[in-house]
Amino acid sequence: MGSLALGASKRGLAYNENIPLKEFGGNGTYISWQYNWGSSTAHKQDNGREYVPMLWSNYTTANFTWTADAQAWIANGSTHLLAFNEPEQSAQANLSPAVAASFYRVYLEPFAGQAKLGAPAVSNDGWDWLNQFLGNCSDCTIDFIPVHWYNPWNLTSDLEMWVNKTCGLPAGRPVWVTEFGPTDAASLTTDQQNTFLEQATNFLDTTPCVERYAYFGSADGDESLLANGGPCLSTLGKQYTYGSGSGSSSGSGDENGVGKGTGGQSQTNVTISGGTSDGVGNGMFTDVVASIDGATATTASTCITTAVAVSTRPACKKRRGRDRACTHARAYQHVHYHMHQHDLQEEHQHQHRHNLEHQHHK
Repeated sequence: MGSLALGASKRGLAYNENIPLKEFGGNGTYISWQYNWGSSTAHKQDNGREYVPMLWSNYTTANFTWTADAQAWIANGSTHLLAFNEPEQSAQANLSPAVAASFYRVYLEPFAGQAKLGAPAVSNDGWDWLNQFLGNCSDCTIDFIPVHWYNPWNLTSDLEMWVNKTCGLPAGRPVWVTEFGPTDAASLTTDQQNTFLEQATNFLDTTPCVERYAYFGSADGDESLLANGGPCLSTLGKQYTYGSGSGSSSGSGDENGVGKGTGGQSQTNVTISGGTSDGVGNGMFTDVVASIDGATATTASTCITTAVAVSTRPACKKRRGRDRACTHARAYQHVHYHMHQHDLQEEHQHQHRHNLEHQHHK
């Protein structure tokens, strides 16, 4: 995947299989790991980043292959495993803390010592669920705590409170923020999206208890890290991939379209054939040189510069009168996956019953 930029180990991708990942690689990238809410060994592991398998729930057909999948990924270099996705949400894994604990013992605990094991990943509406799970699974090996966060873009202080609260749980486990983003992204300007990402990544990068994180912008329902569906990165995507989290999307340039980004600890020099005099190119990238904390890296690209892709995530709806408790009513990228997996499980169970009946009549 090329050399990682300084401090790059935390940043990752939460993606779906149809999302092109090539442009997230290259020298100077800050992306070091990836996951896609699944575990199949058919999933792509792009550019050498660590792929982290997830057991999405206890009732998908992934159960039938999970053990073999996890073993294969560990043999291939994966060092972490993720458990159930948003189990407190009815549209997601939808498990009680007690049931989740029992299945965690069956499916995750056998890999203790072979890989680091993550607790089920709750949203910022799942505090009570998480604490109940930890109580029900007090004898389990849990190496880190994954959480999600969604709220309006100007509530990064709430993100900070949520993460710090999770970091303060007993045992002092590291925290992964495996999904986060603004619920009002569809109505934001590019500058507002960049400001949110800058503030959020600055906090996550500098908070010692945060071990890894993944912005929700490279999956079905939100492709804001991509330009027009990819493979090229949007302004936001370039900031997330190559920026320190403290750069800006503004820039100045000459008549040849050679621009310099300004702000923060990182800047990006972009040479554009056919670019405009303000440094905002509408031509073809020939080279990207990123100076990050004094380290210079070069990566070739053939992508067209475009504005940030507009998110399709709908506005968040309040629940119980608290902003943070609102359901992050984005376009759930997992729902169709869950329905498909559930249908496959029913088909499997039907075939199993048929086989038993056939044996009975023989």
